[in-house]
Amino acid sequence: ELRAAESVGVARSALLSVHEALPDFPVWPENWDAVQLFMAAGTQWRLDAMGRRSGLDYRALDWPMRHLRLRGRRARVAFDGLRTMEAAFVRRALKR
Repeated sequence: ELRAAESVGVARSALLSVHEALPDFPVWPENWDAVQLFMAAGTQWRLDAMGRRSGLDYRALDWPMRHLRLRGRRARVAFDGLRTMEAAFVRRALKR
């Protein structure tokens, strides 16, 4: 993961600080691909007129899906999980 990010110009220190800032939480194995995809898409949010995150830019998911080697049914299941997490995030964000 670090080598791949460094190969596209992301500093190792930046990646480590992001990972250190994230809390530990359990993930069921069948959800791991979706969680990885969601985390990889973390900078791809579209903003509404008020500057709030309104949804992910799905066009930007091609590289993370290839990097995670998500294809076929596995890609579809991960994308469905990503959309579930996206919807939950947006609902919670709009309540604030």
